[in-house]
Amino acid sequence: MFQVTVRQSMNIGCNPFLAGFAAGFTGCRPCFAAPIFAYPAMPVMVNPYMMMPLFSYQTPGYVPAPTMPQFPSFAPTFSPSFVPSLTPSLPQVNYNNPFATLNNNTVSTPAQNTQTQEEETENETENTRPAKPVKEMTLSKNNNEYGPEFLAKVKEIAKKINCDYKDLLGVMNSESGINAKAQNKNGGASGLIQFMPKTAEALGTTTNALRDMSPIDQLDYVEKFMVKNKKMFGFGENERLSGGQLYALVFLPARAKREVLTQSGENYYSANKGLDANHDGKITKTELDERVKSKYVSDKSFLA
Repeated sequence: MFQVTVRQSMNIGCNPFLAGFAAGFTGCRPCFAAPIFAYPAMPVMVNPYMMMPLFSYQTPGYVPAPTMPQFPSFAPTFSPSFVPSLTPSLPQVNYNNPFATLNNNTVSTPAQNTQTQEEETENETENTRPAKPVKEMTLSKNNNEYGPEFLAKVKEIAKKINCDYKDLLGVMNSESGINAKAQNKNGGASGLIQFMPKTAEALGTTTNALRDMSPIDQLDYVEKFMVKNKKMFGFGENERLSGGQLYALVFLPARAKREVLTQSGENYYSANKGLDANHDGKITKTELDERVKSKYVSDKSFLA
């Protein structure tokens, strides 16, 4: 607070809201002081924040009002006793179920995310559970013709065409029961993988000749057939063949790259309905792969 005395012994009051002149006040509030006007030859009230007279009225013969001393600059400070926090309080989240919170607030959960923890645990256990071992059948074979030498040659061929020898045995078991002399009277297919007459001719032999061969000798034509078809029908030399692909190269080699090999209405399907495991009118490589596994043969069948 400060006071300025004028020459006429009057106190000039400053309206703190700049609304006008109020006579009779003593002094003014420095933070809002702004004089309305000043009489001639009177000290001029100044705004301490502007440090210059707002205006002065001069008449001839009067000396302009002297410059008032500068007042120290200051401003009122406020120290609120309470400062609100601008950081909202967020609920804690249960990361096992992001739609629910750990406090007492109730949060609705979408229907598609209603899987319980027990179901999740069951699914995880099922996904990590080892695959069931494939059952292998033991065939009663003449060990003089289908002994250890026969098994060793099958493994050699499987390595050359890059497949599992169990799959190769499964294909032969599905086609002929691993019988080199087997013959289908309806189409003339013969041998371990049921060579068709035209197929045998393309390999440089006949179905009759194949049936007269020993099982081990006939394996040479099995190898020749597989190597030729793998290359001819789009498989890389080093590409690994699955059981379904291997069987497709025997059943319909020209379609071995397809998933659906044949379907109802085609002669290929009508003659091989037994390969349509789910009876949906289609024979697929997936079904052939499952059939091959169902025809796995134990090595004991070829051991003396």
